[in-house]
Amino acid sequence: MKRVLIVAGEASADMHAANLVRAILSTSKQKIEFSGLGGRELISTGLFTPEFYNGDFAVSGLWELTGHIKKIYSALKYFKNMASLGSYDAAVLLDYPDFNIPLAKHLTKTGIPVIYYISPQVWVWRQSRVHSLARNSRELLTIFPFEKDFYKKHGIDVHYVGHIYCRSLMRFVDYLIINSMTKSGS
Repeated sequence: MKRVLIVAGEASADMHAANLVRAILSTSKQKIEFSGLGGRELISTGLFTPEFYNGDFAVSGLWELTGHIKKIYSALKYFKNMASLGSYDAAVLLDYPDFNIPLAKHLTKTGIPVIYYISPQVWVWRQSRVHSLARNSRELLTIFPFEKDFYKKHGIDVHYVGHIYCRSLMRFVDYLIINSMTKSGS
């Protein structure tokens, strides 16, 4: 059985991770166990065991962070310890860069392949992080098409997978167009 660590620290990442878990299991012939940091969406798959609940880590602003810093640091230390014990065969890290980039570095040192899904927006700010992503990610899955070229320039194996909200919006737009054509054609 393969054991995959998933870290989805925010609600939007949780939704993407849940869809990824469903997609992996619909195509994989291997038995895979998913665990890590996630929320309601991942838990609702019935395929994910939360080691930490991401709702406990949601912070906005420096003041809120001070009340959560101990909990966040404990989770990071826990995942590093579990990785050192060989508890994971692979990791999928979603956004949450101030937590996931240091974790990716440790996972890579312990030989655990890291797939970074929903890359940090290093093309906007703190661009120096791209070097750490290059060193500590086996693959990078991006949700915006322009990110692929940016990361390729930095030597990262990158794949554009799209954004779930865009796909949902496009289905709705298609529906509206088809519906309006049907109405105007009758």
